[in-house]
Amino acid sequence: AGNGKLLTAGAVDAHVHFISPTLVDQALSSGITTLVGGGTGPAEGTKATTVTPGPWHLARMFEALETFPVNIGLLGKGNTMS
Repeated sequence: AGNGKLLTAGAVDAHVHFISPTLVDQALSSGITTLVGGGTGPAEGTKATTVTPGPWHLARMFEALETFPVNIGLLGKGNTMS
């Protein structure tokens, strides 16, 4: 099925601020198939982060990302202390 075509592996973005669901569509349209990062979900301005703070936020992020057709890696803090 790939005869005569140039096929490449999907790219990895290893520094993602998960602040908007639209970034998945943007990633896929540019050939990125794996996203690694974190966050707390939709945020504005400097509240964005690449680390998901604590088990509650990790659980919500897993729920929110379940339906997206990309590989996801979430980064989390090593403890729940502020």
